[in-house]
Parts: sequence; C-alpha cells; structure tokens
Amino acid sequence: MKRLILLVFILLCATGIVVAFSVLSKNESLQDEEQDEPVVESISEEEGLSFSSSDASKGEQELSDELEIETSESVESSSSVQTDSGVRVVDIEVYQWGYEPSLIVLSPGEQVKFRFTSRDVEHTFSVALEDGVVNFVARPGTVNEADFIAPLVPGDYIAGCNIQCGSGHLRMKGTIRVE
Repeated sequence: MKRLILLVFILLCATGIVVAFSVLSKNESLQDEEQDEPVVESISEEEGLSFSSSDASKGEQELSDELEIETSESVESSSSVQTDSGVRVVDIEVYQWGYEPSLIVLSPGEQVKFRFTSRDVEHTFSVALEDGVVNFVARPGTVNEADFIAPLVPGDYIAGCNIQCGSGHLRMKGTIRVE
C-alpha cells in the first residue's frame, strides 16, 4: 500500500498536480491568516480617520475606539456619491497595476469616505501625508472603508502599493489632489 501511495505521489508530482494543490493550500491558509490583520497599518491622529471592512465571513468586531471593522453582505459600486450626511463616498478599485480612479480631487479639510476593492490580489493605497504614511488595504471580495479628512495644505499627495504584487508593482500610482 505504501508503494502504491508513493507511486501515485510521484506521478502526481510529475504532472504538477501536487505542486498546484500545495500552492492552493498555502494561499488559502495565508488568506485565513491575513483576515485577522488590521485593515490599516498606521493612523494619523490629526487626520481623523476611521476604518471598516466588508467581508461576509466576519461579524462586526470592534478593535478600539478609533478602529472598527464592520461587515455587510453585498458590495456596492459607484465612483463617487454623496451620503445623506453630506460626506462624499469615493469608490477606488485597485488592480494589477493601478487605481481607478487614479486621481481624486478634494478640497482642503474635506471629509470623504473611501471604499476600496481589489480585482485580483491584496494591494494597498499608501499615501504619504505630513504626519506619516497611511496604508489603506484593498482585498479581493471585500470592501474596506476609510473615513478620511483631506489635508489642509493644497498639493498632490502620491499613493502607491506597498505590497509586492507582480512585475508592474512599481507602476502603481494614484494621486489625491487637494485644491
């Protein structure tokens, strides 16, 4: 019996089936581990940010007073809409190797809600602000939301992905223009 199992294993290895299976298993376990990570890696206290993630496999879970993860069953899509409270919602789709829209124009001090989705793999929309870098995460199959207050200083704030996502990774550029 052991010889038969060994023979089947060798045949499967030769065809690449075991390799593909082990890659799938590794990716699935990485996705499980990644779901426990926070959506945002750093928060600028002065920018007044709050964050949430939509993933049907999780329930609502409060992480701290400033950081909360909530979930919803569906993914809504639009580029920019106004809420009842007057806060503009900006949907940002992240993909290999870009952002849609790639330019977001805000007024100084404007409050917006970003909703991030990913077409393919996990990415970030990392923006360098005066107080530090803020990393917004986009994962496939989820909507990660972030309330954001635009800087008071006009200018272009460049965003990029800080997760190595393939050969075009360094071409991923987005801009938050404050004017």
